[in-house]
Amino acid sequence: MRSWRNNPAQAPIASLHYFESVLDELQHQKITPEYWEYVRSRLVRLETLWKDARRKAESEAGKMVSVATPRIGPQKL
Repeated sequence: MRSWRNNPAQAPIASLHYFESVLDELQHQKITPEYWEYVRSRLVRLETLWKDARRKAESEAGKMVSVATPRIGPQKL
């Protein structure tokens, strides 16, 4: 299995529409607050790994690498 984070050749996720089926499924399940805390902690860890990898790439390349800024706010699904 290949991870999206470890396969930079794929196109970036452009909207929350990508996650629509997962979000629909989650709406019908009872998930404990402890599990959401676990998910949050994993996302923080993945963000840190991503930022570290970008900094390393920038340092090795000796130039700034363009990083797309995610759109914040309501998104049409």
